[in-house]
Amino acid sequence: MSVEEMKALAIKQIEAIEREDELKEVLDYLSHLNENDKQKANLASHYAAIKQEYGDVLKRLAE
Repeated sequence: MSVEEMKALAIKQIEAIEREDELKEVLDYLSHLNENDKQKANLASHYAAIKQEYGDVLKRLAE
């Protein structure tokens, strides 16, 4: 199943939700996923600086 097909299926399933509490749970979960993605991206952006500053230490630890 392609990403586009999965998105379409997810939207159909969300549209079928009738209860407000269930829909809020889905929204909270999606928000949580987005926050995790932002946090991962933030850590990745610091990788080069960390590698430059602590590269020798990390190399010795790996050995």
